[in-house]
Amino acid sequence: MVETYKLIKNSNSYKKLANKVINENQRSKVTRYLKHESISIDMSQVEDDFVILPHYRANGKKSSIKYALAETVWYASKQLKTNLIAKFGPIWKKMEDENGLINSNYGHQVFMNQDFDMKIAELIVEKKVRFFIASDDNQSSRTDLVCNNAIDLYLDEDNTLRARVVARSIDLVYGYPYDMFAAQLFVRFVQKSLRSRTIETQFTNLRFDIEDVHIYHTDIDEEKLEVFEAFDDSEFIQISANVIFEVLEELEYDKLTVADVETIRNTLAEHVYIIENSSINDYSEKVEFIMYRDSHSSILKKYVVEKMTKEKKSLDQFDRVVKFLDRNRFDRKNLVKADDKLLYVSRVRCGFGTAKYEVTLYEL
Repeated sequence: MVETYKLIKNSNSYKKLANKVINENQRSKVTRYLKHESISIDMSQVEDDFVILPHYRANGKKSSIKYALAETVWYASKQLKTNLIAKFGPIWKKMEDENGLINSNYGHQVFMNQDFDMKIAELIVEKKVRFFIASDDNQSSRTDLVCNNAIDLYLDEDNTLRARVVARSIDLVYGYPYDMFAAQLFVRFVQKSLRSRTIETQFTNLRFDIEDVHIYHTDIDEEKLEVFEAFDDSEFIQISANVIFEVLEELEYDKLTVADVETIRNTLAEHVYIIENSSINDYSEKVEFIMYRDSHSSILKKYVVEKMTKEKKSLDQFDRVVKFLDRNRFDRKNLVKADDKLLYVSRVRCGFGTAKYEVTLYEL
């Protein structure tokens, strides 16, 4: 019999979750990590139409607003080539496939995987909608499997807008700060679209639900762990989303060069300023994770996954994920996109060292 259960946790602030990863972690060969965790920020504390970036990251070093802005321009270009971003983030070159392309241009994925206007109409009528970043095509990538897999939006009766990012895997030092900046910009863009339909909204909460949240061993100095416990999380870099959108709307992306991106990010950076507001981190809510376990992956596939999808590509992906987990149970490329659902497969150790397979379900 497949074990089915609900895991209930409270969402964390960025600093609190970093401390948990440092002090309550599990360890793989390359990371300290935790499973099934969430980060919330209270966007009602942020001025309307503005977005924020943590001034300091979990390792105590400053975030780079210029990098965040360069990444924004690249996302807006919707290009899978890395030529516009690699100078500012060399890691992207390492993620290219044999054709020199990557999957993690979130602008490309969000706007190519679905009809944006139809999704906005669905949000207005249904009061909730899922924008997929993961796709049937990119779910099996081994060179660049997208870390953030969907953005879920909820429109409440009083026209407050809440957002949830479902993430397969996030690094707290180099990933989360820039991912949360990009997610806020997307929600501000959705608000702009709703405003054009005479619907005024207030963005109240952004939450990341993360299947595997981690810090790499290479980023941890064992003699300076107190840096992770004491970094300043009350300061943020703030910039108007509308200022960014005005610039982006004027760009000819097919003609854009790296020099252009450098000029654009430098110009936009002149509009930023530092705010201090510790209450942005005060919001916490209960989060439910639905999970299934069994000692046999074939049982999970038959009684869980096949009930959620009949798509051969998804079922083959489940088998593929299990194969890699059997080689290395810490493998994080564990996504299965099952129609309108996101599933993550893990291999876990239970009592007496028993190995079991686990599927976590993230529905809208």
